[in-house]
Amino acid sequence: DKEKQAARRRARLSPKRFTILLMGGGEGGGGMREIIAEFKRTGFNGQIIVITGRNKSLETRLRKEAKTFGFPLRVFGFTNQVYELMSESDLIITKAGPGTIAEALAMNLPIIITSWLPGQEEGNVEFVVRENVGRVSQDPRRVVELVRELRETAEFEEMKKNVKRVSRPQAALEIAREIFSFI
Repeated sequence: DKEKQAARRRARLSPKRFTILLMGGGEGGGGMREIIAEFKRTGFNGQIIVITGRNKSLETRLRKEAKTFGFPLRVFGFTNQVYELMSESDLIITKAGPGTIAEALAMNLPIIITSWLPGQEEGNVEFVVRENVGRVSQDPRRVVELVRELRETAEFEEMKKNVKRVSRPQAALEIAREIFSFI
């Protein structure tokens, strides 16, 4: 859409290229390097924004290798620009952290989950699958296949409709109003 294209122009990204935001949480886990290598192997024709969190060695390595991947790759370490980076993206590949899932839904981003904490984040995985707002795979090869499948079918548009259906971008205001009603 035009807003994403404008955001991409401001970020010096190709405005019309399919854009993936890849995150591994604050510690930069989730097999990000392997996923990017798999995108390279398959000749991905989009662009990737990657947030490595506090994983400095991954950040340094990806910055050095960025020009070798065959597609535009922007690398960020730990950043407070997640909102802006989400606004430039079409899809997010991430771990199942509740904050990231909620932000992605508020930003109308379908999700591919690559990792989660047992017990604590399993409900987030179940929600994403049940509501058909994303997919789940821990295998880098399958993650890239999922991206290709979504892009080549009407399923991606259906997923975006589902994201809009379950998204609650005004949830904080709704909670505040509810609390205020008791005062």
